[in-house]
Amino acid sequence: MWSKFYLVFLALVMYFGYPLGIPDRPSASSAQAEAPAGDSQTDSLSVALNLPLQAKVNEEFTMKASLSNDSLSDVNLMSRAQLFTYVIKDANGKQINSYAVEDKGVASVLSGKSKMSEAYTYKIKKCGTYSISADAEFTITDNGAHTQMKLSTAAKTLVVK
Repeated sequence: MWSKFYLVFLALVMYFGYPLGIPDRPSASSAQAEAPAGDSQTDSLSVALNLPLQAKVNEEFTMKASLSNDSLSDVNLMSRAQLFTYVIKDANGKQINSYAVEDKGVASVLSGKSKMSEAYTYKIKKCGTYSISADAEFTITDNGAHTQMKLSTAAKTLVVK
């Protein structure tokens, strides 16, 4: 029993980067020049949203949001089970969609020059013009440091007939 506890404890210590009193000394294989100011992992991330221009009343449509890493370096992310939350507003600016967000933590790696995408399906019950955007909320972990991020897509228009 103690061996399982010890392994779980050790895994958590390794994951969260608990300082063990070992000085940081770059090895020959891991030494890198520091990135110039303004050229961090956060600057290389962007979000995008794709959706149809039109949809029919009471018919489901699917939108797809993506988080892109434009750098060559991998980015370690921690997020909810669903990375994106979607906001759909009517012509008056009132949000018409809502859903439960599972607060289960997920750790993932976004490789350099890659992206991760999520789809969301919804049905609008009234004709009109709607504004849709997506927000990605996550934490970047880098050498024991944690940076909370929220990136929002530009709002796009959907016409429902």
